[in-house]
Amino acid sequence: MLDCVDRFIKYINRNAYIQIALASENFCTSAFNAFVLILKHSAKFTMVQGIGNIFMFLGKMTIASLTTLIGFLIIENWVQIEESLNSPVLPLLVIFFISYTVGAVFISVFSVSSNAILQCFLIDTDISEQEGREGAKHRPESLYNFIRLSKKGDKY
Repeated sequence: MLDCVDRFIKYINRNAYIQIALASENFCTSAFNAFVLILKHSAKFTMVQGIGNIFMFLGKMTIASLTTLIGFLIIENWVQIEESLNSPVLPLLVIFFISYTVGAVFISVFSVSSNAILQCFLIDTDISEQEGREGAKHRPESLYNFIRLSKKGDKY
């Protein structure tokens, strides 16, 4: 139960900080605006979060695998290291875990940036709808069809 509350607070904090950067408002107002935006567009947030998690996992595994492969090639081709090791498994596991951790830190930037871009996009869409405009002021024309299709999906 406490873990669930902790994850919820971290999620709201991250989105509140994004709202602070977007709107230059205080923390409580930004947290409330982020919470309302998430509730209003929960399906879009879930979809982006799911796709983002897949790409983040693939990115972390690619970084860790390629680094481990390079480590294996170094271990196998460096004569002094190859002669002193009985098995390269333990050093390769250490290389894998360290590179996975470093990759996770760098890939986490992707998570925050995709969430920030989504919030900018949804705020622009909401403002455009309130002003009665069909297209958003800052939205490229290529995203117009996506919005039109998502509105059709919301009605059914």
